[in-house]
Amino acid sequence: MELPGLTDLTPLGQGGFATVYRARQVQLNREVAVKIDNRVLQTERDRRRFLREAHAAARLSGHPHVVSVHDANFTPQGTPYLVMELCTGGSLADVVQRDGPLPAARVRELGVQLADALAAAHAEGVLHRDIKPGNILLDRYGTVKLADFGLAALLDAEGSSTVTRDALSPSYAPPEAFAMAQPTPAADVYSLAATLYDLLAGKPPRPVPWPVESFDHLGQVLRSPVPWVPGVPQGLHEALVRALEPEVGRRTATAARLRDELSRAGAEPSTSRPRAPRPVAGSPWAPQPSTGSPYRTPQPATGSPYRAPQQVAGPAPVFPPAAGSSYVRPPTKKPWGLVVGASVLATVVALGTWWWATRNQAPSSAGTSSSTSSTSAPDNAVAPPRLAQCGTGYCVAEPTCYHGINNVGGEPAAARRAGDCSVEHFWEAFAGGWLSGAIPKVGSDELVKATEVADVCTAEAMKANTRPTVDTSTWRITAVAFADGDRNYFHCLASEPGAGEVTTSAFGS
Repeated sequence: MELPGLTDLTPLGQGGFATVYRARQVQLNREVAVKIDNRVLQTERDRRRFLREAHAAARLSGHPHVVSVHDANFTPQGTPYLVMELCTGGSLADVVQRDGPLPAARVRELGVQLADALAAAHAEGVLHRDIKPGNILLDRYGTVKLADFGLAALLDAEGSSTVTRDALSPSYAPPEAFAMAQPTPAADVYSLAATLYDLLAGKPPRPVPWPVESFDHLGQVLRSPVPWVPGVPQGLHEALVRALEPEVGRRTATAARLRDELSRAGAEPSTSRPRAPRPVAGSPWAPQPSTGSPYRTPQPATGSPYRAPQQVAGPAPVFPPAAGSSYVRPPTKKPWGLVVGASVLATVVALGTWWWATRNQAPSSAGTSSSTSSTSAPDNAVAPPRLAQCGTGYCVAEPTCYHGINNVGGEPAAARRAGDCSVEHFWEAFAGGWLSGAIPKVGSDELVKATEVADVCTAEAMKANTRPTVDTSTWRITAVAFADGDRNYFHCLASEPGAGEVTTSAFGS
């Protein structure tokens, strides 16, 4: 096979969907790894998505625990490939297979490093979606590096995101992945915790038989308690169990939090089984305040394209409901327990259905009414919803994204807000402001020309609110207005020409 700028391609390994080659990059005279996928991307949309994922992955290349991406392209046959840093030390799966489980202190150290890498990725709006020991490589110096960023888009190519042995690694995938839920940072946190547990025990925390006997059996496996590994410190075990919660709302919310919890976990071995963590008011697994970390990467908690999952985080998998945390004892056979369980399940399903049906609705006079709303004219000291005061007026306070804009003649333009920016969307808000009167009955491109809107939705304001790693100089600008009680406001929206739907965010501090 011939690829531009590469010579001496020699196969290193082959998986279900791709082959990895060692090659020489002619221009820089260095050895690299080339991962060539076996799938042909038929549509231009899938090709653009792959390249966007690769560009995002390349932005992570400066992190010491992420495999650097040097290039991305397509073979003459139409299959995508990545040119990456060559890691000659094999994978952590190879290490465990050769040497057995790793010492707890070493796993804790690796966990801090890898969670920091994952936190940096999430802060850039990048999900991994397939973390497992085989995707964590060692370079020639023995440094661990998370590999395969940039390939997440291929899991959805041509609508082929199905639960198969090849599309996901069942024993490391979170329960919600089997219900085809939208991927989230919390799913990556689960997979990383499952990987760290494997390094301690030599096997995953909940080995999933594949193919499954039944969904009932799969549900039992995915909700089973996490066994304690003898000799593992209590703090380390409990940090992993929190990150392995089947329920997203109970799980460690971010990779940054997992990193900090692992940093604080004790390094001394334990000779007895750890006790169940004491519940804290408000949440069974509320972590103690962070004391800091040796790493300084962006914190997704305030500026990430993602928001921490809420207690109800999407359509619930169709597995039997959990009765609590991973530490609870198996339910007894008392009849009243079944009655209570059925009542809880009915309540959860009802709440989940209501939340799923309403979470992406556009802001309305009922849904976005602020506690500061009044019947008087807008108080310019109060920021419109999802905005905050900044040097250019009102800037987007957090990543805010929208699906397509509806322009109907003689009616105000409308846009439906995405649940978060990890959901595919066309438009991203970067600024906005109050309207002095009623929402004009015009399309979005006419609204953005109105004097009080045009002075806010400018290329200069967009540039001032753009993340340092993103170039928005060619992006198209428009505006959509919304009601907030008796007041009206607008958001300045932008999109990259020709990009189509994206799952990243260019704006938001």
